[in-house]
Amino acid sequence: MKMGNNILVTNLIRLFLFAFFMGVMAAIFGQKVYLTNNKYEADHTCYIVNNPYVADWVIYMTHNQYEAEEGRWFITNNKYDADYIIHLTSNMYFADYTIFTTNNKYITKFEF
Repeated sequence: MKMGNNILVTNLIRLFLFAFFMGVMAAIFGQKVYLTNNKYEADHTCYIVNNPYVADWVIYMTHNQYEAEEGRWFITNNKYDADYIIHLTSNMYFADYTIFTTNNKYITKFEF
């Protein structure tokens, strides 16, 4: 009986450490983005350009939240779950960054 409890406790500790590690990795490398219409609650204001060579950020919008990293953005509906809150503006001169959206997830550029 004592041996079974030790296995259960050991597996629970492993599960906790795995969940903690995945949470830390998602916090460090994750790029979940919430798009807002309120420019005052946004972390960054961005303008979408048609030329990747003039863009500050080249991003790929993914549908898989676990793939979100290094310029691959996952758009979330929950602003409290997001790593960045972005406001898209129609005036380039009001933007903090210009972004270009690409269809190739291996060609991204996302640096502060």
